[in-house]
Amino acid sequence: MDTALGTFDLIFADAPSGKWTGLDLTIAALAPHGILLMDDMDLSRYPEPEHQRIVTGIRHTVMAHPELVTAELAIGSGIVLAARRAP
Repeated sequence: MDTALGTFDLIFADAPSGKWTGLDLTIAALAPHGILLMDDMDLSRYPEPEHQRIVTGIRHTVMAHPELVTAELAIGSGIVLAARRAP
């Protein structure tokens, strides 16, 4: 795990570089018991098929990650909330 920037108890991945292109670094920066919050995860927000594929990949990565416990909240723009498991 690359922790050059440190680890964080709360990460709100709102910008594309935090989830569209840098999700691996975002997850690596999440401290044990830390919370990752991502908005704009509702696929209906994206009319372009390429954007739907990207968001589907983001959702799959977070929900299938073995170190994260994840919940999807069908509110607002679509929220995915994840917590890092204790080591």
